[in-house]
Amino acid sequence: MIEGLHSLVPINHIKQIQVGVPADTHRDVVDRSYDASLLIIFEDKAAQDAYQVDPIHNVFVEKYAKPLCAKIVVQDSVDA
Repeated sequence: MIEGLHSLVPINHIKQIQVGVPADTHRDVVDRSYDASLLIIFEDKAAQDAYQVDPIHNVFVEKYAKPLCAKIVVQDSVDA
């Protein structure tokens, strides 16, 4: 999965990307129920929309996300 997440880096619609794994912190408020995280920052909604249909993203979905993930959680947000 980490390899697959890193395969997204070349997508030119991405402004910033970070691939991570759970930190070694153990507090009641820390969610450690995941294996990998992906933070992507886009310039605007048009860039996010273009990312969704980018061929590299589509390969990631078919080769990594669908066969390897029992659950995917997406949390979209905008600046407040």
